Amino acid sequence: MTVLEKTVKFDPGWGHYVLVYSGSVEYLYRDINKFKNLSQRSFKFKQYFPKIVKLLENNIGFYLGCLLWAVYLKNSDDADFLGNHCLGQKYDENAPDLEIDYILTSIDKLKNDYKYYTGKTTDFPEVYKTILVTYNEFSILNKGFTETRNTTDLKLPSNLKTPSKEELEKINSSIESVVESGKLEELIPLADIIL
Repeated sequence: MTVLEKTVKFDPGWGHYVLVYSGSVEYLYRDINKFKNLSQRSFKFKQYFPKIVKLLENNIGFYLGCLLWAVYLKNSDDADFLGNHCLGQKYDENAPDLEIDYILTSIDKLKNDYKYYTGKTTDFPEVYKTILVTYNEFSILNKGFTETRNTTDLKLPSNLKTPSKEELEKINSSIESVVESGKLEELIPLADIIL
């Protein structure tokens, strides 16, 4: 094993901004479903829908951010990771990523529930699903990051594009900005750089 002289953070500093989508959404749906009357449930759904969308965008931004960070690092100097809490953990290749599966299912459920409770239609960008599926592949390729000691160990999904130098700088400055603001959804417009 080679010890690299340079180090880089595994999490660039946004991990604490992410709320577990499934738990948060389940809590909101429990509150909606406690009402027997459809008009009350509809009112509650309409009240919570913007919060659910914000949670969805936050999580999509997080997963895309992880992909962007990995692409940026793979196109930078080799470095050892600091703070990879997955390193050395047991990886079960047969265990699905339940959170990713939940979010993927939730996107369609949200569209259906919106139609049911409001009588209107809504949609979400197709890139949301692309981000989730690509992140899931990324996690599987890297065995849940249980063996990822440095940037040379990172494996990228084959569908990711290689950004130009200017695009890499844009990725880096956007990541720095989001680490400061906590607004992970601001990374979503960068999806077309790598997907």
